[in-house]
Amino acid sequence: MAQNRYGLDRNIHAATKRVVRQRCGFGCVICGCGIVHYHHFDPPFADALRHDPSRITLLCGRCHDRAERGIIDVRRVSAADASPCCKQTGYSKDLLFLGDSTVPVRFGSSRVRAATVLMYDNRVVIGLSEPEHVGSPLRLNAVLTDDNETELLRVVDNEWQVGINRYDIRTTQDRLTVNDAPGGIVLEMSLAAGTEIRIRRLRMKYLGFSITADEDSFTLVVPSGGTFRHVGDVVADIGIWMKSTGQALVAANALGGAAVCIGPPT
Repeated sequence: MAQNRYGLDRNIHAATKRVVRQRCGFGCVICGCGIVHYHHFDPPFADALRHDPSRITLLCGRCHDRAERGIIDVRRVSAADASPCCKQTGYSKDLLFLGDSTVPVRFGSSRVRAATVLMYDNRVVIGLSEPEHVGSPLRLNAVLTDDNETELLRVVDNEWQVGINRYDIRTTQDRLTVNDAPGGIVLEMSLAAGTEIRIRRLRMKYLGFSITADEDSFTLVVPSGGTFRHVGDVVADIGIWMKSTGQALVAANALGGAAVCIGPPT
């Protein structure tokens, strides 16, 4: 129904939704899934006079359906709202559904086709592994940091986890958006990853290296200040290889050869 018996519309104001997200830890209060619905629980929407953020909680589709059917009763929802799952674990989460063959990773305008997308010395920062079984999806493992070098997003075998110590975290349609301040997007990522893992916007610093991306650009800055800007495809064994020497190799092979080298010579 578009309106309840008191004429209250289902549309909840964006500011009210943000208050609910912040209070609930940006995920389903029962299971921690980051893909959520806004659920009026006390009273239910049919009896609500207004959109009171203290009476609205976050439920994933599965938990929301069970609550609507009465399988999860209001006492359980209310208890979970008082002690949200994400505030117990410290993160919200869900799965990326990847294909079973090569999936490129796009940083803004730059698309990387490599099993190891981003590496620091011998540490894989973003990488793809073979499926566990024939016909299963590829496995993505990654750690993204923000521009203060604080962990922003972790992916473990396709399950993404975002720490809740942020101003706002939203999942709308097929996108995950993380804000560190009002209007300040630090990460925007597509969750529809079947053919391409798309990081639409990113502000990341990793052990002195800076990576920024938006729809039109990709920029890598090494600790000494050298800059690499790119639009197009990178095809290699290792897409970007950052070194503790302060050097970065772009489109590199395992032996250390690369199409582009930025930073001090070794």
